[in-house]
Amino acid sequence: MTVHAITPAVRKPLPAATHLWGVDPSAAKGAAIAFWDLTTDQFQTNLIAWGGTSKNPGERLMLCRASVREFAEAMRNHWPPVAIAVERPAGPRPNPPLVMHAGVIAEALGAGGGVAPYFVATAEWRATLGVPMPRSDKKAAVVEWAHSIGWKGGTEDEAEALGVCFSGVQWWRKALVA
Repeated sequence: MTVHAITPAVRKPLPAATHLWGVDPSAAKGAAIAFWDLTTDQFQTNLIAWGGTSKNPGERLMLCRASVREFAEAMRNHWPPVAIAVERPAGPRPNPPLVMHAGVIAEALGAGGGVAPYFVATAEWRATLGVPMPRSDKKAAVVEWAHSIGWKGGTEDEAEALGVCFSGVQWWRKALVA
């Protein structure tokens, strides 16, 4: 399946790892992650859940880190990352638990893989998709975009992870041509 393929006349060689990862972090239930193959334009979305019922924030962060790290280690063989994009938490009110979880998720994804994750602003990845930032139904527009490129469903968080991933893919392709 070819999705949003860009075929420039001159292209720099791809590195050995040819997959981009995109993440929509969460503090409560888990994180959504998308993988995109830069050579075939195939993609996949997954959820990483860390469960647990502890009300202790430190314990929840430790569960998060262990779950994400284990998942990332398994995925490195199937989708070796050239870059890892994590949505930077933002919003009208500060959300310290989400900010802490985003940091822990980024660290766990990058640990042992030789790829340092980077944060991308919501407005930036949404602009790449051409999806507006309305106050209500903001996720519905991203889900609609994801379906337009062949995504078969899942959660709204997975659609957002795919959007984060796709914005990284577009940036990476521009860098390969430059």
